[in-house]
Amino acid sequence: MNILLSTFTLDFLHTAGLLILCFFAVAIGKSLIFLIKMLSPAKRHVAPEPKQNKSVRKPRSKKPIRSIEIDPLEIDRIYVKKS
Repeated sequence: MNILLSTFTLDFLHTAGLLILCFFAVAIGKSLIFLIKMLSPAKRHVAPEPKQNKSVRKPRSKKPIRSIEIDPLEIDRIYVKKS
C-alpha cells in the first residue's frame, strides 16, 4: 500500500512539474518572439488600394407583370405549374 501511494504521488508531481515547465517554456518563447518583432526595423508595407471594377453592372430591366382575371363564381381551384 505504501508503494502504491508513493508512486501515485511521484507521478502526480512529475505531471505537475512538466505542466509548469511547459507553461514557462511557452511564456518565454512568446515573449522572445514579441521582443524580436518589437526591436526589429519595422518594414511597413502600405496596403494596396482595392481595384475598381472596370465593368459597370447594368441594372436589370424589370419584366412586365402578367396578370389574369379570374371569376371566383366559375372556378373552384387554381393549379399553378412551376416552370
